[in-house]
Amino acid sequence: MFVFTTKLNPVKLLAAGAAFVALVAGVLYAVLPHKDAGDETAETASRLKAEDAEGVRAFLESYGWETSASGKEEKIVIPKEWNSTFENYNTIQKAQGFDLSRYKGKEMTRYTFEIINYPDQNETVLANVLVYRGKVAGGDVSTARADGYMHGFSRPEGAGIGAADAEPSSEPAAPSSEIPPESESETMPEK
Repeated sequence: MFVFTTKLNPVKLLAAGAAFVALVAGVLYAVLPHKDAGDETAETASRLKAEDAEGVRAFLESYGWETSASGKEEKIVIPKEWNSTFENYNTIQKAQGFDLSRYKGKEMTRYTFEIINYPDQNETVLANVLVYRGKVAGGDVSTARADGYMHGFSRPEGAGIGAADAEPSSEPAAPSSEIPPESESETMPEK
């Protein structure tokens, strides 16, 4: 028989406690289900893919928006020099995980669809989606009025939000005056 004895001092006790906590954490991590970070990345990447109008409509549906069957598609160029209006517009983009500053001077496609299921809304609400090389690069949901409101793609909090209840915005409803189309607008066919 082999007997092992030791003096227990605070350093050894602390090391033994840390080893025990690490062992329990490792066992819990191995046993409990967890989402793989790669799954989330793949899910996000497929959600941002929008190579055509149907892809854009699917992207908007992922946020719960129903859109008109037809929309507008136009080529735009993100300005190289930004004024305060475009800086504020990019703030909306950053809040939803996009950043247009990396696209300065680049040509994009802007898809515009009417949202037909905006809660408690009596006026036209549009979704503008900016696409660069088949991926969503940014956009907004806004009223068609110049003095209307604008927000990111997520649905507004509260089921009954309408024009009167929406957060007012001092920004223009859409960046159309800031992003001039390079070519004539093209209306997409109805399906």
